[in-house]
Amino acid sequence: MILYKSIPFRILLLFNIKNIFSELVFLILNFILLLASSAFGFISSFYNDGSSLVKGFNFYVLFYLSCLLFILILRMVQFFYHNKIEDKTIYITLSNQVSRTKLFLTQWFLMLLICWINMAIAFILINLLNFSLNGFTLDYLLLRITTTFLIYGILISFFLINFIIFLIFIFSLQTTTIICTLILSFVFISNLPVNFQKSNEKNMTIKFSNNQLLTISDLYEVFDFQKYVNDNHIKYNFLSKYINDNFLEYKFDFNSFNSSEQNINNRINDIWSSLGIVNKDSIEIEQSDLTIRSLPKNDSNIPDTWKAGNSASINLTLKNTFITFDELKNLIETEQDTTKKQILQDLYNFSLYIEDQYSNMQVEKANLFNEFIFIDDEKSIIKNTTTNSEIKLDKKYLISLYNYELNGTYKEDFTLGNNSNTYELVRNKLNFPLMTSVRILEQYFIKYTSRYILATEKSVILNEGDWGKYEKSRNNLQIYLYLNFFNGMWTNYTYNAGFSYNDFWFYSYSESKIVFEEQKNLFLGYTEYKLNLNEKNQIYADTYKKNVKPYLYVVILFAFSMFNLIFTIFKFKRKDLS
Repeated sequence: MILYKSIPFRILLLFNIKNIFSELVFLILNFILLLASSAFGFISSFYNDGSSLVKGFNFYVLFYLSCLLFILILRMVQFFYHNKIEDKTIYITLSNQVSRTKLFLTQWFLMLLICWINMAIAFILINLLNFSLNGFTLDYLLLRITTTFLIYGILISFFLINFIIFLIFIFSLQTTTIICTLILSFVFISNLPVNFQKSNEKNMTIKFSNNQLLTISDLYEVFDFQKYVNDNHIKYNFLSKYINDNFLEYKFDFNSFNSSEQNINNRINDIWSSLGIVNKDSIEIEQSDLTIRSLPKNDSNIPDTWKAGNSASINLTLKNTFITFDELKNLIETEQDTTKKQILQDLYNFSLYIEDQYSNMQVEKANLFNEFIFIDDEKSIIKNTTTNSEIKLDKKYLISLYNYELNGTYKEDFTLGNNSNTYELVRNKLNFPLMTSVRILEQYFIKYTSRYILATEKSVILNEGDWGKYEKSRNNLQIYLYLNFFNGMWTNYTYNAGFSYNDFWFYSYSESKIVFEEQKNLFLGYTEYKLNLNEKNQIYADTYKKNVKPYLYVVILFAFSMFNLIFTIFKFKRKDLS
């Protein structure tokens, strides 16, 4: 038998481990923690996309930290600093020449160690199970969010252990349990005021100096869009940044985007041609053995001798056409400029993606065959082979025959009969999928960039619309968020864990709709910002950056937690344990 003048830390630690592992409730709680992590690790392999994975994992984190780990810590604190005081275990231990500080720190360290080991096991289990069930492929999104979860869990366990020990030395066991129950409940409702505020803002409108109205929700969507694009937190991030920056530089307006000749020329000549995806040379298209189906009424350009049923041929010269997918692929391989290469690669990937979203993209997006069609009027003709006469091929004739062949519209305008030659002309020779992809992208971005320009360059009319109501409610919410440390700590997790940014993209079947709120959890806190005005009553361009930095909550809570620890050591040293 070894006798010690002062029992070493290692022996004390082993003694406390033996004590805590004889506690059935403790073992059950640890088993549940292990089971929860194993279950999510198994389930994680069945998520089809990153968005679903993030949403599922956040619910797991909420349950794991706010319920299971919280209860485990509460139970351990009660075991060491209530049960063991009541049954005189601590008193007997201290009689063996063990300092109170050493005993306290041994038990405190053991609780931290147990929590951190549980966190590490959860991290390893989830990633290992996902890795093995996904054909030994590492999921980097899961690795990122579980790493954040691990670090956040280490911090939370440190704060909770110190705080609950502090409570049990100040209050009775019953009072401590009640306070902890209230805290546990508040965790799940602390973010509800934010959700109520956002729900109310859907019905609030802001009026600008040009008399245009936008809802608060639309404005937040616009500024969130800028935030994620500028941070490269969006799918096809290089391409998105390129389009966004150019649209803002040229100050394109939504209402004149497709009607202003200058806007169209700026886009084709400066934005897209600079990438090398627009042909420098004109292309010639010829098609014979066509049949005129219908002619527009009261069109002076068409001779009276032209009738429906006449045979015709078309000679068409187009300028500024877009290159093919194969040519784009070759361009990417030979491009030396890294930035341009990344943009082109994004464009190629998007084009393949968007074409796959439609059963027939040319048919479903026929309305986009307009702005980037540049006809050489001097070289483009329609020849009526029945009357042996010809006219210039006007762009409106090309638009009408194109749309009629694809979807049956423009019936009363210049159209051609449905036959194999018309099919060949429209569906093959006039099919420019890269141009369609580019036009889809333009329609995606123009709503968000034009609204951003409006919000940052036009003054908000303060005495009209709901600005006053919005400002008052947001100020109240900000005060609440400043004081809500539960929400603040969750904000640290969500800020650093982030989202599945590769799923931040426009809905394929919408003209221009992207949703950033979809991956958010109802019960978790996220960084919030207010739409702040400058001296001209314009919204700051970087208003989304003006928020409370999440790490400040960690600094404050760390200081408070250290106070809890020092105070409880002081109390423990003076507590009557006999």
